[in-house]
Amino acid sequence: MNNIQLFNADGVKIGETFPRRAKQLVKQQRGVWTDWTETAVRFYPGMENMDVKDEDPTDNAPVPNARPTVQSFVQSTPVMAQPVASPPPMHQQQGHLPAEQEAQLHINDLCFALWQTDGMYYPAVISDVTPLEVYVAYLDGTNGRVPHNEICTVKYAFENLKFQGRYGWLGFYNGRLLSTSPIVLMYDDDGITEQKSLRDLRGSLR
Repeated sequence: MNNIQLFNADGVKIGETFPRRAKQLVKQQRGVWTDWTETAVRFYPGMENMDVKDEDPTDNAPVPNARPTVQSFVQSTPVMAQPVASPPPMHQQQGHLPAEQEAQLHINDLCFALWQTDGMYYPAVISDVTPLEVYVAYLDGTNGRVPHNEICTVKYAFENLKFQGRYGWLGFYNGRLLSTSPIVLMYDDDGITEQKSLRDLRGSLR
């Protein structure tokens, strides 16, 4: 499958995307095909930094990202979407995490912690543990605190969460982990595989 080239309004190439996502950009009137071959899309002015919205609710690819994200610790790029219904917290769907799971949480450990705004689990580092809450620093630079039953170790997350991977600046897309060391994710919509860092993942309950 050949990727579609993306150009800004000035004609400068800014990236590539999948054919189906390129068609969404044109359908949403964010850009236009550069010629009849439909191998490249030129964005309209001011439209290249917006998230792609999935037009087909039955499609399993793009998922709106309601939480600010960053490409790295150095450069922050907020990505906002329309509010979406959040799934119930983990403890409401499958009961509290087992006691031995909670006992594995220690300061400076990597973990996955619930972000209540969108109901997704994001990678974080534990900064403090109290009898009622765990204080975390999410890998995108956001700080938070969650109950013990809304946080889990990375190993537990890899075994129990359904993951999405960040595809460049286009947002998160559903996929499944093929490997955890290194982290390799295969996207559900087109079968493309990519090696990911932990900060490029987020998870939800299966």
